Amino acid sequence: MSDIADLLGSPTAAPVIDTREERRLRAAEALAKETAIKAAGRGGTFVDQGTLRRPVSQNFLAEVFDMDPQTVRKRLVRCPKLGMAGGNRPVYDFKTACSYLLPPKMTADEFIATLNHAKLPPEVNKVFWQAQRERLRFLRDAGEVWSTPDVLAVFGQVNMTFKDRIDLWVEDIREMKGISDEHVARIEAMAHALKMDLYENLVSKPSNGETPSLRDKEDPLAPAENADTTFEEGQISDAL
Repeated sequence: MSDIADLLGSPTAAPVIDTREERRLRAAEALAKETAIKAAGRGGTFVDQGTLRRPVSQNFLAEVFDMDPQTVRKRLVRCPKLGMAGGNRPVYDFKTACSYLLPPKMTADEFIATLNHAKLPPEVNKVFWQAQRERLRFLRDAGEVWSTPDVLAVFGQVNMTFKDRIDLWVEDIREMKGISDEHVARIEAMAHALKMDLYENLVSKPSNGETPSLRDKEDPLAPAENADTTFEEGQISDAL
């Protein structure tokens, strides 16, 4: 430290002392975490599965998910209650309550794929399929949707490109010195098998309809293309 710093009394940062006790605590925490991970991998946990099947309170859920009790209370407003405990406190099924507390960590398309559209209310089902059609129109206008014949034509061209190149490889190998006829025959057989696999996956399967369109996957309850999807005020139920 300089003389000026001595005169001004400049503060210095206190050195961080990594004590033996702190190192011991960190090592113990790391060991406990590793032990818990190994136990979970074997199917053993520190929580009895039967315990999570019992009714749980809002305070329990707030503590488990490290959430504010007021937030838990608001998110569980529409969650079905199993009953009321002492002091007029509602209790819930743990798994059901989790679906109201934790937002899904997936994209919109992934979440929609999890829905059973046949069990949705009719008005919700109608809105869903209308949204799907609007999405397809948008993709078509953006050039992200292709007709089946065009796609099959591209696959056929790719297959022919591979076939021609493979045939050239075989001819080049046949003309090389030092390669026996037996080796050439084996290479030719392997090339033929590869061409058959390419044809099967690029031409045969797609043309036989083994990659179904979105129409083939649609729900039987989906409304017709020209169905009216307008709603009067108050017509949509609380399910939305």
